[in-house]
Amino acid sequence: MRLLTKNFQIAFLFLCIYPVLLSNTVFAQQSQNELLKNFTATSLNVFKLTEPKYHKYVFEKASKPWPITIEKNGDAISKVVINRAGIIEEPYEPDLAEHPAYFKDIKHRVVFIDGNFYYIKWSGGKATIKYILSENESVGKDHDEHISKIENYIQKTVAAQSEDRAEIAANQAKIDAAEALANSLKGKQVKSIALKWISDKNETGHLVKVNYGIETTLADGKILKTKNLGGKMPWDDFKITVKGGLFGEETITIAENADVIPNDNLVVNVQSKYQSTIKTTAKLPVHYNTGLHVNYFGERGGVVHLTVSAGYRGGNGKDVIVSVKATTTGNGEKVNQIEIKDASSGQVLRKLKMSPNAPLTLNLQGGSGSYGRDSTRGGNGGDGGDVTIIKDPSVTTFNYTINNQGGNGGKHENHSPYDGRKGSKGSVNLRSSSVSFGW
Repeated sequence: MRLLTKNFQIAFLFLCIYPVLLSNTVFAQQSQNELLKNFTATSLNVFKLTEPKYHKYVFEKASKPWPITIEKNGDAISKVVINRAGIIEEPYEPDLAEHPAYFKDIKHRVVFIDGNFYYIKWSGGKATIKYILSENESVGKDHDEHISKIENYIQKTVAAQSEDRAEIAANQAKIDAAEALANSLKGKQVKSIALKWISDKNETGHLVKVNYGIETTLADGKILKTKNLGGKMPWDDFKITVKGGLFGEETITIAENADVIPNDNLVVNVQSKYQSTIKTTAKLPVHYNTGLHVNYFGERGGVVHLTVSAGYRGGNGKDVIVSVKATTTGNGEKVNQIEIKDASSGQVLRKLKMSPNAPLTLNLQGGSGSYGRDSTRGGNGGDGGDVTIIKDPSVTTFNYTINNQGGNGGKHENHSPYDGRKGSKGSVNLRSSSVSFGW
């Protein structure tokens, strides 16, 4: 070698490694479809990996071969089925049909390399061999060589998939656009629009979520539906406005306050964006027959942004006045009209209507005290809120529960005698008096 010129040495070295480079390049580009194109169903010897000593791996041949079959869709392999121990069928699907790097189920992968099927687990770019399936009577003993071969193949083939994935995504985008246009009202003559309630129309109350879909009839009689009704018509084809609730595609949330629900109905207007004269209005009576939780918890002591300081008392639950009177809704149903006020400021917090038997739960617990540390005691818990209930004589039934326990005291990190005290339970006062509201 010393007699060779520098250029000749380089050329000689290139000639030596070129077959290796060529082999690796071609290898990385070959998918499982190509590597298995001539494979036919057969039974293969099974070699189980064991580790009798630390990092001393041995491949032990199983007593029975395992049948393995391949299903195809054209030239692409759609499924590899291993009949594990001749008893359990395990189907594996390609990771990418057009250019598979491996076949997978929930737990394992199967990949065919150099005449062997490797049955592996894959995590963090690393392979763990469980079995090797081969038509040979033995397999190579070098465990690291098998691992290197598997990891190199999968990583390079997955990298080679990027172009295929981009092409697939582009084709799918074209299909989606064509499908959206075919199911859109754009450019079509629409005869009518109908709103279809999907939720139970008999269970309606404050903050209840109501599901709905839209169905249109075209001039030629064809019917298009939104996805939640079994169609593919886009929601973007419509201008939708809601009164008495918070709008959402597919779901409307009934308002938390009764005074914004027009005549006790949820009202939804739907209009075609492409033909403004094509529209519909749907009303859903609100029965106010569902339960409701109203929460005014005291804050935890010592909280500033995301940090908590030691030794701070929890906040008190809010003191409230709950006024109740009987009334009749615009739909002729008997309900309780309920107003919740802040007892300190007089601010009206909630305006509700509820059927007499629908349960109203008021949660007014005090906040927890913050922890204690060193010589700082744990913060005491805040007190529960005081509640005054004023019932109009018209009220016959009012189904309510009040949770106004005091907050827990903060625990000291090391000394339980320095724990904070639990807050006091709030009071509940019930009065009977004439009630009137301005709404």
